[in-house]
Amino acid sequence: MSAAPREWPIPWRQVEGDRGGAMAWFEALAARAALAGLGSLPASAQDWVAGILARAARRLDRRHSDNARSFLRQALGPGMSQAELEQRVLTAWSFFFRMLARSRGLGKVVERDGFDAHFEVRYAPGVREALSPRRGLLLVTPHLGDFEAGSVALTHLGFNPVYAVMRPPRNRYLALAVQRSRELRGIRVLPRHGAMEDAKAIFEARGTLALLLDQRARRRTVIAPFFGRAAHCERGPGILMRRLKVPVLTVWCEALERPWHYRMHFTRVLEPSEFAHKSPEEIATALNREMEQMILSAPEQYFWLHDRYRKAPAEPGPVEKGGEA
Repeated sequence: MSAAPREWPIPWRQVEGDRGGAMAWFEALAARAALAGLGSLPASAQDWVAGILARAARRLDRRHSDNARSFLRQALGPGMSQAELEQRVLTAWSFFFRMLARSRGLGKVVERDGFDAHFEVRYAPGVREALSPRRGLLLVTPHLGDFEAGSVALTHLGFNPVYAVMRPPRNRYLALAVQRSRELRGIRVLPRHGAMEDAKAIFEARGTLALLLDQRARRRTVIAPFFGRAAHCERGPGILMRRLKVPVLTVWCEALERPWHYRMHFTRVLEPSEFAHKSPEEIATALNREMEQMILSAPEQYFWLHDRYRKAPAEPGPVEKGGEA
């Protein structure tokens, strides 16, 4: 793997869930053992097991499967047949389990064969030129494609230091395991609460702060449309973009048909001048549009399983214009 930066501008801190105890420890141990076993299988067997797990999850995890049904109808149209809808829910589950399986062996194959043997990189027109001046970046991506593989690619492509804001699993031991695995790939993890206060130091060190902004925000939110329906969105990124005047890079990592092969898509750079006079609601709306375009380019690789619209108004309503954040 690529070397970590010599200095990290933000001290290391533990990102842990809020549920501990003996039962949580045994659950984490079982989950890690299952993932290790799945990751040790050849790719064809991983796909077969992922299919079995997906069918079981679609049937047994009704909450997340119902989330996916609602989300898919909103994003892809209410005219979808029930058969197509169920197939898309199954595909979402299957892709998720396959991503987990592939992540276990990714580091080894990249070390063995080299980064270029497993990753293609595509830049939209103007993006490479906009990235050439070395400066701090706010990176925005949805839960699209293999975001675990994407984290590997960032450090190999020179985005050092990289920090990622993480909403940890509630299981404390699983959260710590996830944090360790991310940091082995050269990415430091920050807890969601308080991460925005660290952003200035990261950007001053010419670092990258990565945010996955497609899930429902829970604190100090703004309401903005996502696939045409009102949703709670993060307020913090809009404030950062205005106050710290950093460019925003949108990106996602496509999993190719061949196992452990990927294509990084750098889709756009939004310069500070583009949002200098925008409100947090307007910025959230613009970022949502960028993420919608990415998701629609490969809906079979999107994580449709979260409850995107919970507790949001029935209609988006007017977007607040300008003003101070």
